Amino acid sequence: MSDPKFSRRGSLVRVGGFLATAIGAAGLKIDSSDGAGPAAVASGEVSCVLTPEQTEGPYYIANE
Repeated sequence: MSDPKFSRRGSLVRVGGFLATAIGAAGLKIDSSDGAGPAAVASGEVSCVLTPEQTEGPYYIANE
């Protein structure tokens, strides 16, 4: 008998590699922060924004 070109084991390895690559590529897209920054605040995509305090803290620092 001749060796088959596609074996079950080889096919499973190829499919597993393809799925691992697809999941890894999808994970890289999720890490990008498209919805952050001043543009997201201006467009209303982000509703809660922290603003700095208007007063100095309880400690006085001279010449500042």
